[in-house]
Amino acid sequence: MSFRVKYPVRFSGDGGSLVVDVDKPINMGTFTEFLKMLGSVEGTDGSYIVRGKFGGEAEVRVGQGGNKVLISSNNKELRVHIAGFVARASVCGECNLCVNWCPTKALRRVGSGPSFIVDESKCINCLLCSKACPLGSVPGLSPS
Repeated sequence: MSFRVKYPVRFSGDGGSLVVDVDKPINMGTFTEFLKMLGSVEGTDGSYIVRGKFGGEAEVRVGQGGNKVLISSNNKELRVHIAGFVARASVCGECNLCVNWCPTKALRRVGSGPSFIVDESKCINCLLCSKACPLGSVPGLSPS
């Protein structure tokens, strides 16, 4: 038995920017941790600069209410990863399968709700967390 999950997400924008609208507000703690998986993150309160591990830089602004995110970057791959993280931060079902399947225990839940911390020194980018998630909502990066 298999199923597909349709994210309640809409995308719009031009070549250098992308606007992501989600039906359910994103969890800012989870979203910030997801951004850290991409590289260094500066900023707070919904306005961030992300310097990607694999190159590029992005400016990310989360609108009031957490339902709209503007991503500005000339690096398309970085924009796509961040847009995916917006969708994922809005749909976590809090089942803990991702945490339980992580072979190195790099992923852990923080408090209640869909808030996670990824210990990058333990993460081996095996993507078992993403594969275990019934919603496909745990982000993973391609192994380097």
